[in-house]
Amino acid sequence: MLTTRHLVEHDEIRAWAESHGARPARLPGAADVQCEALRLVVPGSPAAERLETIGWDEWFEAFDRSNLALLVQDRTPGGEPIAFSKLVPRDGREL
Repeated sequence: MLTTRHLVEHDEIRAWAESHGARPARLPGAADVQCEALRLVVPGSPAAERLETIGWDEWFEAFDRSNLALLVQDRTPGGEPIAFSKLVPRDGREL
């Protein structure tokens, strides 16, 4: 059974990220954080080397400005634990 959810509340997003060891980040060199530059990254992952860690305030400001939601999945179709997340548009979605 898949457990996929759309999160928009800052406290829920932060709690989900921290429970999975993820931190707010962006692509390096992005002068103004745009939605395309936002990421959640797990320290020590291959992506962590390419990304710049930022504060939650900066991350959430860009998240809200870009009208995003965080799609999260906690289990695979086979029921195995997983920590999948993806930023998606809020528009047109039931949250």
